[in-house]
Amino acid sequence: DKSAFNFTGYSGSSQMVKSVAVGATNPATASFTVGFTSAAGGEFNLSMGSTTTRTIKPGRYVWDMLVSSGSTIYRMAEGNILVVGGISSAP
Repeated sequence: DKSAFNFTGYSGSSQMVKSVAVGATNPATASFTVGFTSAAGGEFNLSMGSTTTRTIKPGRYVWDMLVSSGSTIYRMAEGNILVVGGISSAP
């Protein structure tokens, strides 16, 4: 019905890994912080601090975001990440 997903009562988690190869053990390269900017309105944001991003080696990664409430778990988003070394933000 195209209405927003209501995140009230849900918690979120999000990680990036190097590979999703079948049978591979994939420790998380890094984790994102999941924040609900409007839980009832279906709005969330992902963030990762600069101290974490500095330690990630350049390369291709995959990520996903899960939300859970009790035993109910949904994968809300997923995608690819390209990490490029030497990129910095303005002071």
